[in-house]
Amino acid sequence: MYVNMESLKTELHCHNIFSNGHVGVLEPIHDCSVTISQQLEQAYLEGLDVLFVTNHNTIDGYEQMLEYKKNHRKFDALNVYPAEEVTTDNESHVLVYGIDHAIKPGLSLHEILDEAKKQNAVTIAPHPFSLMDALREDSVHCDLFEVFNSSNV
Repeated sequence: MYVNMESLKTELHCHNIFSNGHVGVLEPIHDCSVTISQQLEQAYLEGLDVLFVTNHNTIDGYEQMLEYKKNHRKFDALNVYPAEEVTTDNESHVLVYGIDHAIKPGLSLHEILDEAKKQNAVTIAPHPFSLMDALREDSVHCDLFEVFNSSNV
């Protein structure tokens, strides 16, 4: 039996101005200067079908992006889904897709994975070649792992 599956041009790992990669800072320092309008415009220009915004330690930006899309019909064809890049207790990262609420940063990898399972989410080990924040051998505990990340090339 042959199933014709349409391919979807998808961005699985990106950030915007709501991203906060600085755990424990009293006044969070945001780590990305890309606005929601800039991010949507770039996704549109690239012809993306799907966008997962994986801001560090928050799902802030997701609802704001949906609201922005409502008022800008040219982005109607772009499907946006909730995701988060969570910082573990040892400063490595885990991407979590399909969550309905943020996972607290600073937990152990296994605590983060347990919380992701409670939300029926998918986890990915990011930054495969990073010298600073990769999960390394612990990547095997995630559902998938990122093969390519442009910031590490």
